[in-house]
Amino acid sequence: MENQNGISNNGGPAPSDFYCQMAEEWHRTFGQPVCDFPTLPDLETTRRRANLMAEELGEVVEAMETGKIEQIAKELMDLLYVTAGTLVELGLHKKTFAMFSEVHQSNMSKTASLSQAIREAIWYEEEKGVQCDVIPSKTIDKYLIIRKGDGKVMKPSTY
Repeated sequence: MENQNGISNNGGPAPSDFYCQMAEEWHRTFGQPVCDFPTLPDLETTRRRANLMAEELGEVVEAMETGKIEQIAKELMDLLYVTAGTLVELGLHKKTFAMFSEVHQSNMSKTASLSQAIREAIWYEEEKGVQCDVIPSKTIDKYLIIRKGDGKVMKPSTY
């Protein structure tokens, strides 16, 4: 069986929903909050979940700085687990594959024609003080606007 994006899931949950199912099992087993519908977090929930994710992100950075791939992988999985738990707690866990697919499609649209990419790079520098390079995509006949320094792909105005 294939989903709308052509990814087989053998009749089971979509891959990202699978992670959330495991996090939901943990939340229910350990008496942690589970919302069955999308719910805005209160301030206490916001701070608690943000602190948990920040702690895990800090551990990812620390592992990357030590250069041990096994530790990096473990810490990335911990960050994914806590992120999935946040989705569970906010009632967003049943549609994660659809939401992730939408974000992916949106991110894939961060391309432009050469003339547009050049105009956008100039705009970023003049209006935002951000220096950018324009490079060709490696897979399609479009161009990317790349922020100098960290390589972030910037959004064109058509995004």
